[in-house]
Amino acid sequence: MMIKETFPVIGMSCVSCASNIEKALQEIPGIKSVVVNFAVEKATVEFDEKKIISLHFKNPHLVQIVGGFLIN
Repeated sequence: MMIKETFPVIGMSCVSCASNIEKALQEIPGIKSVVVNFAVEKATVEFDEKKIISLHFKNPHLVQIVGGFLIN
């Protein structure tokens, strides 16, 4: 079953940052789609709950993948 959740994103300074976060998150197995909105500082992520039990963006590995941006 696919689940869609929205998370705040802190630390983006430009639209390119949002694009980089989208690309990094889309590489994670089990994530179907990602939309990062720079203007409202939010990321909407759709993921397969069978492959990803839950998205906890406080995971240091994930924060490192997206270039140091804090997503919680």
